[in-house]
Amino acid sequence: MNMPTKLRQSNGSAPVSRAEFMTPVILCILVTETAERVCYFGFRAILVLYFMNGLEFDEESSIALFAYVSCLAYLSPILGALLADGFLGRYLTILYFGVLYTVGMIVLTIGAFGTSYSTSVRRKLTLLGLFLVCIGTGGVKP
Repeated sequence: MNMPTKLRQSNGSAPVSRAEFMTPVILCILVTETAERVCYFGFRAILVLYFMNGLEFDEESSIALFAYVSCLAYLSPILGALLADGFLGRYLTILYFGVLYTVGMIVLTIGAFGTSYSTSVRRKLTLLGLFLVCIGTGGVKP
């Protein structure tokens, strides 16, 4: 199947070549967004079970923490949009918040696999990691 080498712009103007369409910036954003979504929905699926079994929270606290994490993740794009539009620009915002997201995932992983730590330390690491991940999620959305 032959793919067209030229893509027509939505406003009907001159066609755009495929090389102009898939710039390194667009490719980077697509990879970042895909990785972010896979990570977020991957840990979100088992978060309540991890709170209950891994961190020894009761069921009510686990469900409440899950709701807080979801709420922060879905409200943080407002912060990301304000920073992107007012100060940093969209590409720097995505870069900085992507780094913040990665740091959050590292802290979350240390909290989950740091079995030599006490439950209190693991809880703190997990909640810090989740906070960073949720804030980082908001930055890659603008």
